[in-house]
Amino acid sequence: MQAACVRLASIWLAFAQMGIASTLLYHWRNSPAERDRLLSNAAFCVLVMGSLPLLLFLWPRIPVLLIGGEVSPFLLLLAFLPLPMTAFYGVLIVTLKFAQRAKTLLAVHTVVETFRVGVTIMFYAWGSLTVRRYLEISIACVAASVLALGIIVYSRVGFSRGLSFKSALRLIRYGLVQNISVVFSTALSALPILVAVRLLSMDDTGLLATGMGIYGMAWLAADAFRSATQMKLAHTSDRAAAPACLGFAVFSFFPFFGASLALVLTGRFLIVALYGSKFAPAYVLMLAILPAMICHGMLSPIAEYLVALGRFKTMALTSGVAVILGTVFIVVGGYYYGPMGCAVGFSAATLARLLLLGAAFAYWASLSPWQLAGMIFAAIKRLPMQAMSRINVAWNWRRT
Repeated sequence: MQAACVRLASIWLAFAQMGIASTLLYHWRNSPAERDRLLSNAAFCVLVMGSLPLLLFLWPRIPVLLIGGEVSPFLLLLAFLPLPMTAFYGVLIVTLKFAQRAKTLLAVHTVVETFRVGVTIMFYAWGSLTVRRYLEISIACVAASVLALGIIVYSRVGFSRGLSFKSALRLIRYGLVQNISVVFSTALSALPILVAVRLLSMDDTGLLATGMGIYGMAWLAADAFRSATQMKLAHTSDRAAAPACLGFAVFSFFPFFGASLALVLTGRFLIVALYGSKFAPAYVLMLAILPAMICHGMLSPIAEYLVALGRFKTMALTSGVAVILGTVFIVVGGYYYGPMGCAVGFSAATLARLLLLGAAFAYWASLSPWQLAGMIFAAIKRLPMQAMSRINVAWNWRRT
């Protein structure tokens, strides 16, 4: 019951954010004089949506209908109280990224997470760590993060006291359209397992899930390129946005390709070491998923270009088409070729999404195929200089 309550809270968090944090890049670039008012309205929207589940306390029968059993009011409070703070936290994070305060964001996150891990280990060593105690620690850490980042954002950007219903409605409208893209992309990554559960045995599904775990790691790595692209776009004109995004996309290919080669050499050993020898056949499935990992690393910067230009409907359309194609590829592949067919179908679907986003990128950037190829080659020529620039930034940051 406790796990179901926490899971329900995490699902509602996705609705509470409404995709507003993803659309702030567009508003930030196009309304530089009203950024404080924009942040105030965004914060108001996510705080209201995040606070709605607290109405569960007003009618005790709601937990019975949603979860299927009685839940103590205190557990509900622990599960749902962090939602408005966490939704607001997302707005603060992207604001600091756009203000190029990545070091500040990393410092606050490191301090808070160190405290969270340390206190959790301490209670575990004492034998008094429970789900309730862990939720209490999490709430304290979320509150501390929100307070620290809120003070920093207020001092650097500011919050306007004026709220605009029209501005809030526009944020919600654009955010909900962008949220459709997020839902579709998440559904695409979940399709192989959903299809495998229906068509394959549990053993084959387990092997496929083991191979798909590599793709999950790619999501985390791609977030770094996504954040770097957002910080670049926040202070880049429309004319320079396309070359910047394409440069990040080309640059991201090489580390993801290098990681794929490393997994080809060491993947079997890692799978056996982590899961046991009976999962060794998952290595072949992992090889079939590696192209999807490379494609995902490249499409994240390109997607941010469409977000920066406010092409949220285009994002939703391309993601929806990718899900339809992915369903066909994965179902047909799983039906005829088992788990390997699901893995290959998923890679094909991710490649299709990359091609769709690439076509949309070329269209909105008004680039012909020859111009697009020229920009790609120009980005490749700049790779050594970009690599040295990132190394120097990392080294200087370490010294300071």
